[in-house]
Amino acid sequence: MALSLGAITTQVYEFLSAELSPVPVLTAGHNQNFPYITLGNHTGGAGGDLLAEEARDYEITAQAYSRQPSYLEVCTLLETVEAALNRRKFPLPGGVQWVDTIFDQVQVFDELDGVTRRGLLRFRILTFKP
Repeated sequence: MALSLGAITTQVYEFLSAELSPVPVLTAGHNQNFPYITLGNHTGGAGGDLLAEEARDYEITAQAYSRQPSYLEVCTLLETVEAALNRRKFPLPGGVQWVDTIFDQVQVFDELDGVTRRGLLRFRILTFKP
């Protein structure tokens, strides 16, 4: 099953851009306004083969950044992203079915500058091609 991570990233980015405020950015520069959300690491692997059917698992991360003194803003952003993506399905090309998007993990921590709060969400994306 030839499916690029780009197809998955595009679907997630376009959906989140329509649903969220602040709108996610693809790349954040040194002068990025806070708060902001980015899509992070993407991985994919075999989910298993069943005769003529093929499954693939992908992982995608979303990251939220804030410079508020407490964790409230970054946690609120993470909750918004989780609510928007968890159990969401999107159309994919080539007869591939997006089976599910499953929330996997969340982490919140301080960046080395001591001011920026960063939150990281991980989602598993399950796909299947009959």
